[in-house]
Amino acid sequence: MRIAVIGAGPAGLLFATIVARELPGSTVDLFERNGADEAFGFGVVFSDATQRGVDSADSALRTTLDTHGVRWDAIAVRLKGEEHAFAGNGMGAVLRKDLLAELQQGARDAGANLHFHHPIELADLGDYDIVVAADGANSRTRQAVGEDTLGVSFEYATAKFIWFATDHVFDGLTFLHQHVAGLGDVPGVFCPTPQALPAWSRMPSPRAPRSKPTRRPCQAYGRRVGGDHDPA
Repeated sequence: MRIAVIGAGPAGLLFATIVARELPGSTVDLFERNGADEAFGFGVVFSDATQRGVDSADSALRTTLDTHGVRWDAIAVRLKGEEHAFAGNGMGAVLRKDLLAELQQGARDAGANLHFHHPIELADLGDYDIVVAADGANSRTRQAVGEDTLGVSFEYATAKFIWFATDHVFDGLTFLHQHVAGLGDVPGVFCPTPQALPAWSRMPSPRAPRSKPTRRPCQAYGRRVGGDHDPA
């Protein structure tokens, strides 16, 4: 059996690993348009329940978290000068590049063939028995098949929040509510990280193109987590 996987994010890599391991006589080719060491987004956060579910299928996530990640139990909410902690919310975080590197090695060890810098379209994969689309929320493969055909539905919620990377140390996942001019009251989400990740000059505004960072969110939250960050 010939199986093609489009997209080398965590989902595509885990699928390639599991199917190559469970169907040793099959050919599993994974295609990714970006490089093996390229990652968009600084980290990945998993609840304990998600970790247990993934670990029942493959140990790569647990291994990466144990080696490179951080874990915590409480979630903190800072609002109107008060802080409240809520325990029993076990979670873990790891740098996205570390997780992808571990998953890539696991897929290779299982016998999958990984093809990076290799953009591919569904029409190019006619000689495969199965094609798995793991190319993200804006999947070109899903668009090619047709969202109506697949029965895809979307629901857009009204809540706003911004994920931040910072070199300020937090004890756990922290929701820090802050008024941002032009955006309103937006909770910033801060995670403890295994390495310092100063990224104040790279923070995109939700209303601005990704290629044009804005100073406003960085300045507004920067004063709350150190006070001396002034993005260029």
